[in-house]
Amino acid sequence: MATTNITQITAPRVELIDPRSGLMSREWYRFFYNLYTVTGGGDGITPAINGGTGIGSYSVGDLLYANTTTTLAKLHAGSAGQVLTSNGPNTAPSWGVSTTAAPVTKTTDFTVTDDDVWLINDKSGSTCTVTLPAASSWAGRQVTFKNMQPQLLVSASANVVPIDSTTPGTAILLDVVGNWATMVSDGVNWVIMQAASNNNLLLE
Repeated sequence: MATTNITQITAPRVELIDPRSGLMSREWYRFFYNLYTVTGGGDGITPAINGGTGIGSYSVGDLLYANTTTTLAKLHAGSAGQVLTSNGPNTAPSWGVSTTAAPVTKTTDFTVTDDDVWLINDKSGSTCTVTLPAASSWAGRQVTFKNMQPQLLVSASANVVPIDSTTPGTAILLDVVGNWATMVSDGVNWVIMQAASNNNLLLE
């Protein structure tokens, strides 16, 4: 059965033992030394620069990416429903929130989770307070809220920039059923970019 030289290092065309010295020939010594180097220097982990990964163990779902021009790194599996996101040239990829997530209805004060995209306020009787993620950790992320109760929806912190102002406050939704707003993190605050009450006529 034919074998394949996976190292692509050509074996020497001389005797293994040098007849003059009785020792391994210089050519064979270099050959075995190159094999040793290419296959990881004895640990069995071949460096990326030699055609391997430089990584000796993985978890299920790990992805490999280039973290330098000559080495690889692991990106561990994200949460269910997250999508792989490019962060631009010379930057490691990361997991982000998918815009295809299903709407989630809340009936009490709540905290926005890493996977929330569409949120419905159905808390009755009083104002609903939402704790938003740190905008600094989610630049570019979008979250949309809708009211199904005639109650205000407010942020627990003054980190919401209204659609008609540049001054952060806490207001998100009016106390009107059907009122909705889409906010985008600018890395500092959550900026309301789109909003409408239930009796607005939207023209496109």
